[in-house]
Amino acid sequence: MLKKVITPMITVYHAAKNVRNSLLNHKAVMPWPPYATDLKDENILLPNSVYNLFAWILTDDNDFHSPYGKDGKVDIKDPSVKRLVQSFGQNLLYAVSKGSQKAPKHVALPLTVKNLTGSKEVITLLNRFGHGISYDQVLQIETTLAGNAGKRCGPGQ
Repeated sequence: MLKKVITPMITVYHAAKNVRNSLLNHKAVMPWPPYATDLKDENILLPNSVYNLFAWILTDDNDFHSPYGKDGKVDIKDPSVKRLVQSFGQNLLYAVSKGSQKAPKHVALPLTVKNLTGSKEVITLLNRFGHGISYDQVLQIETTLAGNAGKRCGPGQ
């Protein structure tokens, strides 16, 4: 009886360690500061193992066109499921890297919240729950982007 319980747990353990290692070895570097074009869906680069893991967890066998698409990732039919896969994958990438790998979601969400609310407290809360960069990083991006916009306009324009 004990062997029946331990064997699946060992399988899950090894799968988890493989996914963790693929995330730690994944180096999709977002330019800093990021621009709006860097935050688009097509720039969400996740290891295939992470993408496929969440795709298989969130779908039935009928919910994807084939187990693997042209790029080695599951070809998901439902766009809302694809967004969830990307969202969960970005969360895992951000968490495993302890925030050193910033995914588009973790930059765009706090920037948008600051733009809509101006609330440092809400951004800090999102950051503490692992859903976004810190308030100071948001200010750094805004300052850099404003400086770059000023340079493009030139003095007196």
